[in-house]
Amino acid sequence: GSAMAPVAGSAQSGSSAALMFGVNFVVNLTVSIVAPILPQYLAERRLLPPGPLGASVKGMLFSSASVATLVVTPCAPALMRRCGKYAACTGGLLLFSAGILVFGLTDRIVAAAAGEEVAPLAPHPHAELAILFVARVMTAAGGTVAMLGSMSIAMDANPGNRGALMGASETAIGVGFSVGPSIGAAFFTAGGFPAPFTATSVMSLGLLPLLALSCRRGASGSASGQAAGEAGASEEGHGSGSGSGAGTGSPPSPWSSPAALSVALVAMVSLFCFGFLDPTLAPFEAEVLGATTAGAGVLFSCAAFPYALLGTVVGALVDAAPGSAPVMVCGGGAALGATVLLLPPLAPFMATWAWQVVVLFVLGLATAFAMVPVVPLASALLQEEARAAGRPAVDEDVVLSFTWMAFTLGELSGPLAGSYLAGVYGFPAAARGTGAFTLLVIFATTLVLGASGQFTCRRRRAQVAAADEPLLERRFSSPGSHGTDMKNGLLVSRALSGTLG
Repeated sequence: GSAMAPVAGSAQSGSSAALMFGVNFVVNLTVSIVAPILPQYLAERRLLPPGPLGASVKGMLFSSASVATLVVTPCAPALMRRCGKYAACTGGLLLFSAGILVFGLTDRIVAAAAGEEVAPLAPHPHAELAILFVARVMTAAGGTVAMLGSMSIAMDANPGNRGALMGASETAIGVGFSVGPSIGAAFFTAGGFPAPFTATSVMSLGLLPLLALSCRRGASGSASGQAAGEAGASEEGHGSGSGSGAGTGSPPSPWSSPAALSVALVAMVSLFCFGFLDPTLAPFEAEVLGATTAGAGVLFSCAAFPYALLGTVVGALVDAAPGSAPVMVCGGGAALGATVLLLPPLAPFMATWAWQVVVLFVLGLATAFAMVPVVPLASALLQEEARAAGRPAVDEDVVLSFTWMAFTLGELSGPLAGSYLAGVYGFPAAARGTGAFTLLVIFATTLVLGASGQFTCRRRRAQVAAADEPLLERRFSSPGSHGTDMKNGLLVSRALSGTLG
């Protein structure tokens, strides 16, 4: 038999998983801090032009982060190949930290440049707005590279736990979004506008030692793995030569794969459907239950928390049964679309807090099942296509970038479409249209995946076999380092709970 060696040491597995969780948490904590604080700051400083133009400028300031994410995401794989994943992640964290610090200190930067004291009203509103735009783009670009880099590092170190890692990533994102407004409000009350952004800037810099630990462990693991690989290569030369990394031509592109595109479309539509409720749920709950703003926030948490907290559980299920990923994605998407579709018709029959909590909990659970398996499923689909065509394995960074664009498009378009549709047609009609559109996309995706054999027992067995092998071209990895075995599962869970020694 050929010589084999683990892909990564246990210490790197834990530190890289913790790094990914920390980066996703801090970046999305910052995003949720901006939302409730920035409008008040813009109004107090009188930075916006009067009338509709001011509303448009405010909307563009908010959306500039999503636009920057969409621009940077497809460039991230090439950046990581050119500079290395650790260097890219480090640069992303530094850019994110600098951008968010400049964002919080905008008024002081302008006052210092003009040689003036900071005034309650902005004497140079155009300059402040320009800096806010630049700082927001810097923050979004740096945060995107840092998140994609940390996720790629974690997947390299834990190749058999992609589902659990993606679930943990969604958990970090959800928890960051959930606690951000409360943390931001507390810092804003105590120290003004700069306080919450200075705090998150320092928090992001605090992740650099963890990144350095992952880098050091990764370098030593790579050296030992390379030595073992060279020994194994000399033996494999006498064998059949049918290693998983072998192949001719270029790796399959997710943009040319109907199955991968359909799965990414489900991800986009699921976040679109969930984001549709952001600006529309509170008025609907106020009408049905007479809920206050605080009450509507509690109800929305009933949807957000299952999605966030159950993400890791759903990911572990995908790792344990890779063949169930297509069923989870299509079933979760169908449940999500049906729940939104039935919200207005059921309103007269469930105008109680208990029923609303149950329905929104189901909505959050359906979102978790539709979203978390997307990256592992897209990776498995492209891996199967590469094997069938005798082409090289697809780069995981390309898959992450591809799916991240789908996530971002859904996050960007959902609230915008929700505000417009609910304002023009009313919430009942908008919800029915959004739910029906989601179900239509899920139906089309089910047909595409069914045509490719994803729901057959034979294909599920093939997916289980593919899941035990990393996507990157590692031909000499230990079988014990793949799959959701007890050792790798404990490493991930201990790292995320902060108990890894």
